Amino acid sequence: MKNFIFKKAMYACILFVSLAFTSCSSDDSDSDGPSGSERITDATGLSINLIWTVNGSSTPLSEVDLDFFVLNSNDSEVIYSDNENSFEQEDFSSQLEDGTYSVYVEYFSGTETAEYALTITGQSGGDDARVVTGSISNSGDSERPEINVLKIEKTGNTFVFK
Repeated sequence: MKNFIFKKAMYACILFVSLAFTSCSSDDSDSDGPSGSERITDATGLSINLIWTVNGSSTPLSEVDLDFFVLNSNDSEVIYSDNENSFEQEDFSSQLEDGTYSVYVEYFSGTETAEYALTITGQSGGDDARVVTGSISNSGDSERPEINVLKIEKTGNTFVFK
């Protein structure tokens, strides 16, 4: 009987420890918001891509147009994507001044809710990527609703995501 109780207590301890490690994990890939690399170092700069879906439609580009833009710390626009017939892609040059930049997703036109994925990679390639997912809709309250989805701290050729 003592052996049986000891085994039960051991299993309970193992379960508790494994749950504690799992719940303390910093992996946020199952939730909306940023996931992936915390920083990318690239001498050329970053490549920013925005894609979206609309209710599982095979033609999301004809239903909704999203854009993204990047503001510097003075709230001056340094990048604006405005592709009308394709998903969005722009480069963030390493030649831009060091500082903090804010990335926004903008609902340019349409009436449906769009699920978006903003992916940032180094222009020179590599496996590092930062992905921000979420949804945006045009509620009619604003001409072009926008969401601040990410901040980028640039120092030299290093880009840290916040």
